[in-house]
Amino acid sequence: MSRKLTKRAASRQAEQLQASVIAAETLPLLPATPLLWRILPIAALLLITFIALYPTLYGIYIWDDDQWLTRNPLILEPGLFHHIWFSPTASPHYYPLVFTSYWLECRLFHGLGSWGSDGLLRGFAYHLDNLILHMIAACLVYLILHRLKLPGGKLGAWLSALIFAVHPTSVESVAWIAERKNCLGGVFFFASLYFALKCFHIFPDTSPPGAPHGNAGLWRSNWPTYLLALLLFIASMLSKTTACVVGPVLLLMIWWRRGRISLRDILWTLPFFLIAALMGGFTTYLESQHVGATGPEFAFSFLQRFLIAGSALWFYIWKLFVPYPVMQIYPRFDITAGQPVTNPLYYLAPIAFLALLATLFFLRKKISRGPLTAMLFFAGVLAPALGFINFYTMLYTFVADHYQYYACLGVIVLAVESILLLLKKISTHIPTATDPNAPARFLRLTTSLLWGGILLALVLLTNRVGQLYADGEALWKFNIDHNPACFMIRSCLAATRLTSRPLQVQAAIEALKEAVECDPNDWRAYHGLGMIYLTSNQPELGMSYLLKADKLMPEFVRNRRLKILQLTNAAILDSASQKDQFFSPYFLLGRYYEDNSQYDKAIEQYAIDIDPQHNPNNFAAYLRIGICYQAKEDYPTAIKWYRQTIAHYPNYAQAWWQLGISLMATQNPTEAADALNKAKLLDPLMVEREINRAKAAQHNQPHQ
Repeated sequence: MSRKLTKRAASRQAEQLQASVIAAETLPLLPATPLLWRILPIAALLLITFIALYPTLYGIYIWDDDQWLTRNPLILEPGLFHHIWFSPTASPHYYPLVFTSYWLECRLFHGLGSWGSDGLLRGFAYHLDNLILHMIAACLVYLILHRLKLPGGKLGAWLSALIFAVHPTSVESVAWIAERKNCLGGVFFFASLYFALKCFHIFPDTSPPGAPHGNAGLWRSNWPTYLLALLLFIASMLSKTTACVVGPVLLLMIWWRRGRISLRDILWTLPFFLIAALMGGFTTYLESQHVGATGPEFAFSFLQRFLIAGSALWFYIWKLFVPYPVMQIYPRFDITAGQPVTNPLYYLAPIAFLALLATLFFLRKKISRGPLTAMLFFAGVLAPALGFINFYTMLYTFVADHYQYYACLGVIVLAVESILLLLKKISTHIPTATDPNAPARFLRLTTSLLWGGILLALVLLTNRVGQLYADGEALWKFNIDHNPACFMIRSCLAATRLTSRPLQVQAAIEALKEAVECDPNDWRAYHGLGMIYLTSNQPELGMSYLLKADKLMPEFVRNRRLKILQLTNAAILDSASQKDQFFSPYFLLGRYYEDNSQYDKAIEQYAIDIDPQHNPNNFAAYLRIGICYQAKEDYPTAIKWYRQTIAHYPNYAQAWWQLGISLMATQNPTEAADALNKAKLLDPLMVEREINRAKAAQHNQPHQ
């Protein structure tokens, strides 16, 4: 029996060696220069990836890019950097490495980008960095697969990495600036995985001949590598917590390579599990309590979540093989919390996937453990985004391309290796009587034609998808054509129209009204309509929509609005009209009256806003009341309100500045100088900003 097993193992090794040799023969003939052989595949990978994805460099800001970057005070204001790391609820998610990268780029590139000829703001540098990070991740994928020495050899590793890089489903992660968390997290994720696999001797060339896997003596020289892998894992978790699967992936790869998992392996991977549990649990808490993934809409039963997961798995597999249409927001499965699921296909999906895993498990000795490992990697890495844990986007979709950014590798590698093996099998049936080299030539020809055609199709389709992100109107209309019932798409279309130059006001109103028709509870649409009418000199109509939005607004939005007002210099925030989402309807209406010199009406609205029943901690409203009295030349009352503002918020630079101005008007130069110096100490750019504001106000006055 042991002799048969030995022969079977020897035969399998011979087949793998032959497959590697034949696969290597399909590569173009090159000079036998080791350095060239190392550089050329990576150079080709980078070049083709850039060609496929270069249209994303000219993309616009979309969807929630405003919350992550363009309207995020933590990024725009240099003095708030520490809140990125030490105020977890001040940002949409606690991904400090991502926000730090934005903060650095905003300083390095002197802003957010430039306006295109079509009147849309484009962040070329931010898109370029996303693309560079994605290409680095693809190179790491190639390095890992090449070191694993799969049957497909270097060709299989290169094809898998390239398909990962240029697949149309990767466009969303590269073109969407807010998905920097995927690209940056991907670099750390694959780098951590690479060093962990090296440390655990999963790479065949890292184990000394005859040394048992997991030998304790081998670990003594691996401490630096192990710690580096752990630090990179933490960095990946600080970029996106879906990287929490590194621990399970390590155990899976150990089982694939050795056929068993020892207690020592579990103990060495335990830190990865502990860190994942800690940081993943915190992200789950934020998603529920801060992002808003809670309430009756998310009260799915376990059976419903099981059905969602099974359907999502097959959806992602289908999308990898048939990548059209590639959309920003896919239609939501017909599964509603609290309602029975009647479509039998939803029950069939998870059963079929489990049956697939069971089949691969029982065939593991015949076809090797590789296929089962690939599918377990795919399902395991996707697990955090399959619906077992609530995430906010479940309100309008259960799937998204960026959710399978890491996981798709399992299916891609399995498909590439299977096709290479199939071509090799076919080539063995080519007659050799007249030409002994016929099988090799057939294999080279079919490999070149097949993979050339597949890669060309993927590059062209990816290029086309990338072009959509350069035109917001085209992007969202494409999504509407394939998902007409989604309210979020129409809200995003309206936002694009409202951020263009010139503004497409009427077209935005139409899109927002269509969003309300799709979902009468879409508070964003009501808020957008209210702001449009308010700025169009229709305060009563605008206020009615704003109050409707405020009534429907989730509690997590209110909490984050209050947090932002507490952390930031609210006067700076207030001076930027685009940041209206941080203020209540009463405050916004007060600003409207103030801008139109109706100071008594403005004071009335601000007073409502700071009423204990509404928003008593809105220090910006205290300041605006003082400014209104100052505009009415009632300086003593203005000073009273400024002092009241400072009593609530001592570091409010704008309040100190306005206090100094009013004290000067009341002939109190000593106290005025102290207040102005305090303002400049808190905000060194205060003087420059106030001078620019005064010049702008003077410039906007009508000529006498």
